[in-house]
Amino acid sequence: MKKVWTLAFVIVLLSGASHGKPPKRPCEDTAMTQYAMNMCAKHSADLAEHEMNDLYRRLLLRAAKYPGAAAKVRAAQRAWLAYRDAYVHALYWEPWDNVHYGTVFPMNVSYTIAAVTSMHSTDLKWELIAYNNERNCGWIDANGKIESNC
Repeated sequence: MKKVWTLAFVIVLLSGASHGKPPKRPCEDTAMTQYAMNMCAKHSADLAEHEMNDLYRRLLLRAAKYPGAAAKVRAAQRAWLAYRDAYVHALYWEPWDNVHYGTVFPMNVSYTIAAVTSMHSTDLKWELIAYNNERNCGWIDANGKIESNC
């Protein structure tokens, strides 16, 4: 039980730190079964993954303008994905099954992945700003949108 509360605390901290707005979990209030809650969490992880992949594709397009930059961006993304997977496995060091973590296990893993991936999306937005304009005259607004005054 202590592991679940510790994980819940970590998820709350990580999810609030990403953009200053609540995470996108549209079905969270209506899910009445553990299966439904697991699916809501999976949906959150999928949304975070989709946003990250979209930013990564945009970053690759921008980096392609500079010799060797796209290869470095790809290498950094591969390293980050390996880090994320290792991080999640470090949080859940017991065998990955419901015997050790209970039926909330898939939900907890999905919310952890969603939180960590959302934070990485913010990093990718900063990289986009750097590649977007070499004068560093851009920023990320409170809604996570890239703005520029160039």
